[in-house]
Amino acid sequence: MVAFDIKCFFSFTMIQIHGWVELDGVILSHSELEAIKGDTEKISRFGGEFCITWNDGSCARDQYGVMLGECPAGTYISSDETRIPIAFSSSKPTPFLSHALKTAVLLRADTSNTTDTCVTALSGGVDSALIAAISRTPCIAVGMEGSHDLIQAARVASLCDIDLYTRSIYESEIKNVLPLIIECTQHVHMTPVDIAIGVSLWFICETAKEQGYTRILSGQRADEIFGGYHRYANINTQDEIAQLFKKDWSTIPHQNLRDQTVAKAHGCWLSMPYLDARIISRANEIAPSDHLKNGIRKYQLRRVALHYLPHEIACHEKKAMQYGTGIANEIKKIAKQHGFDSRVSEYLTTIQKTC
Repeated sequence: MVAFDIKCFFSFTMIQIHGWVELDGVILSHSELEAIKGDTEKISRFGGEFCITWNDGSCARDQYGVMLGECPAGTYISSDETRIPIAFSSSKPTPFLSHALKTAVLLRADTSNTTDTCVTALSGGVDSALIAAISRTPCIAVGMEGSHDLIQAARVASLCDIDLYTRSIYESEIKNVLPLIIECTQHVHMTPVDIAIGVSLWFICETAKEQGYTRILSGQRADEIFGGYHRYANINTQDEIAQLFKKDWSTIPHQNLRDQTVAKAHGCWLSMPYLDARIISRANEIAPSDHLKNGIRKYQLRRVALHYLPHEIACHEKKAMQYGTGIANEIKKIAKQHGFDSRVSEYLTTIQKTC
């Protein structure tokens, strides 16, 4: 497999920047970042999605580890190896979740200070539809022919007047991609679910790159922040809900590594508005149980979405990516064809041994 480097950064003699950086809600230019080198007060307040290396060996990486890099997430390491935590703070507070969401999306859709071109991965669920409605960027959708995600994405695009490019995926393509996914994620602990998600992301990123895009706005991580998983509906006490939120939050570093590893193989990267510190701060102010009301998951997010989306879209119950695209079921069919009835993990292990 051919390896690709992310091309969404400036490479000069003084600094290398992967992604983008903000300070007090303003995206910083290359020259501004050069001038800030060593200014720990400002660097410690950086927001954005970035991994930066200065020419003196110092480096910094965004608070939630959205961008891949050797520097630990949420850390600035100076040239003398002093470590300083990075935790976004701003003199321009965003007191409301609706404002935080709009700010987070518009900052990530702004590529004026980078070489990136931007597209939204649209599945038709509230997470990605809200990003598409705010950003007004072109969208892409992938899935097996006739899959839920292709149908729902087309519906959202029509109702919201959004440009959409769709790609149907076929069995033969999945067979070809499975070993590529397993090979490129060898340093990531991948379960069968991870691999199904990885295959879905592979086609999203491949399609984006073929269409000329390098930054992909994604609705990933909204479920962890706003309580979107089906398992939340079966929890009764506030303590149990809080513990489930905490457990799901702990999986984010692994998911970021999985997703960006797949994206990197295509020379692009995923931008995640829901991992904006403003959104996380506002969401954390809401009692965990209030994210679930009357059996409605992601209740607070859907309330905001109603300002931008028709009710039928904001309240639509969507399947997880690997199921909405139809790819997880297709992998099961392929495993069965090879004699692994209901034993997908064993089939994937046989592929791994050949990589």
